[in-house]
Amino acid sequence: MQQLTDAFCKPVLLYNIVAVNLSKSECNRIDNAWKTIMYKIYGVSGDALQFVYAYTNRLPLLTDIVIRKVKFLRNCASNNNGIVRTVFDWFGGDELMECYHSLDLDESHVRCLSPYAIKTVALDRFKCSLLVG
Repeated sequence: MQQLTDAFCKPVLLYNIVAVNLSKSECNRIDNAWKTIMYKIYGVSGDALQFVYAYTNRLPLLTDIVIRKVKFLRNCASNNNGIVRTVFDWFGGDELMECYHSLDLDESHVRCLSPYAIKTVALDRFKCSLLVG
């Protein structure tokens, strides 16, 4: 059931979300919708849901959104289109740094990592935070 929601529901829920600057309340509404789906599947909520994410090698939705935004912004930064590149230079650089900061990543260490590798680092840190916390 988890694989079905990841394959069909999550892409619809997050379609083009990185291209829009969402407010915190909008992010929370999307996160609550996802948590409701997870509750229907696993019957747990709150802190227990964090352990379900860790056990199933999934990240919380808000972290997943940030990683998608990192991928989008990095693609904009390396785009050959002059307009896209200029818009990124004006607005995207700071936002990319904010994304790295929210993931607790140092830009100099993740510059050469693929989005999959960044997601793996974020997942490892998420799992460790559950063990410590």
